[in-house]
Amino acid sequence: MIFGYQKGKIENRLSDFIAIGLFLPVIKFCIVQSIPGLVAYNSIANALIGVLMLLLFARNLPVILKRSAKYAFGLGCILLMLFISTLAFNGENFSNTLAAAPDILIISSTLFLTAVSITDFDLLYEKLSKWAPIAIAFAIFMVVCTSIIGVVGTAETSYNMSLSYYTLVPTLLMYSNFVYRKKIVYILFFVAGVFVVLFMGSRGPLVCILLFVLLFSLKTLKLSVGNMLILAAVIGIGIFIFVNYVDIANFLYSWLLEHNIESRTLHKLLIGEFFDDSDRRSIINEAMFVISQKPFGIGFMGDLRTHNILVENLLWFGWLFGSLINIFLIYKVIRTMFIKMFKHNKLSCLILIFFSYAIPDALLNLTVWGKDMFWIYLALMCCYPAVLRDRRRYRESQHHRHHHHDHSDYSDSED
Repeated sequence: MIFGYQKGKIENRLSDFIAIGLFLPVIKFCIVQSIPGLVAYNSIANALIGVLMLLLFARNLPVILKRSAKYAFGLGCILLMLFISTLAFNGENFSNTLAAAPDILIISSTLFLTAVSITDFDLLYEKLSKWAPIAIAFAIFMVVCTSIIGVVGTAETSYNMSLSYYTLVPTLLMYSNFVYRKKIVYILFFVAGVFVVLFMGSRGPLVCILLFVLLFSLKTLKLSVGNMLILAAVIGIGIFIFVNYVDIANFLYSWLLEHNIESRTLHKLLIGEFFDDSDRRSIINEAMFVISQKPFGIGFMGDLRTHNILVENLLWFGWLFGSLINIFLIYKVIRTMFIKMFKHNKLSCLILIFFSYAIPDALLNLTVWGKDMFWIYLALMCCYPAVLRDRRRYRESQHHRHHHHDHSDYSDSED
């Protein structure tokens, strides 16, 4: 009983760390970017959050080292090797590496090691789900403030990519909660999150939402009359929107302009640039030229402009090591596509949520080093084989138990 209580207390602390690390920056961002005068204190707020996260991580460190010593040692060796090799062979880029070090250590490393140490994934899912509506409410608060008093933060226009990505995980959590619990409140929060992304965000999060809805629905949808009716309704709404998307986009764009919000996504849709690559192709071509000139790479964090993790790995680590890293990542992506959905364990759902955020983000935006979602996704994928193994052992033990029971019944009948 005491041991179970201690284990539950530890799992609560680990899950709380992940939830705080993901959602406290969201709330801080929405407040600072919405209320006039607070943006001047943004760096102070970031520093306080960083100190808080380090203190919470230090409190959990003994448990993390006990459960995930091999990951802590491996991550430490990799980071040390990257820093030393960059200093030795690409010293001109070492300043970039040092500049990124605080975010890599405080955000990426702590969240990875904490997530890989968690064993109660249902608890983590519930913790994140409780924070999600709060985060969406603050995002709506920022949209309303922008409409009433205009942009007061550091952004130059109403377009805010950070807000849309901040809103993404809460939105995906609300959709999965609706599928699991069938309560209308969850779909309302999901729709609110989608509107925040559409009204003030970028196109990338919309790709993430569509990817998650598709993957999660394919893996959880059961053939029943109710589900078929819901699917038919969704397809019907989708066809209606597709046929009338110009009129709908025009209406929404005009309505938002009347309320001081300029939706970059809707604007690009109306002018035929929704699928424009924002000059990423030329950036990638430049990076590939540099790779051809420096086949051994330019060093860790040498150039952050590629907006594509596969090209970035080749640029930083050269053809050999960059290709090996890319093969590993592609394997993880393919493995994710075939994960099993567990009935009484939310690990697979969490993997799909963070996968749907992390992979499009890694292929469309700046480096994943110093970020959070990609490293939580990798950590959860590291946990997946152990969960599979435990469930297989459980089924085998149940099979042997039933087999032994049947054999005992047969022996008794012989007597």
